[in-house]
Amino acid sequence: MILALSSYEAVEIMTFMHQLISVSKKGRKAVRNRKILICVCFAMISAAISFLPRTIRVFQTYGASGLSAPAKSIMEIPWAPNGLSIANFFILYQVMRLMIAALAGVFILVASHKTGNTITTILISTAVLILPLATMLLA
Repeated sequence: MILALSSYEAVEIMTFMHQLISVSKKGRKAVRNRKILICVCFAMISAAISFLPRTIRVFQTYGASGLSAPAKSIMEIPWAPNGLSIANFFILYQVMRLMIAALAGVFILVASHKTGNTITTILISTAVLILPLATMLLA
């Protein structure tokens, strides 16, 4: 996702296309809103595709009838709230992941706009989005 979205704004700045877009106030606002929508949609679709194997595995493991069991019955997630079924927990967890992916996409768009450089955007996005996760997993 970082590689796909990092040049989204930077290319416009490097080719001076942003000057053409910013001629009218209505054009600037409409283009910005569409870019945000495209980034959010791309981030959510890419996140959904990356989570698809786990979703399939959950349905294969528990089946449709097993999804009504309490989420605490899964040994991997003893921290799940009481009274939450596997289906409700899974839906809540996936929605949260999609929202985080959407926010990451907007962050990359803003970083690309502020830096105006693809490589700088990749470095900043990697430092902010990936390094903390890698550090946490390795520790």
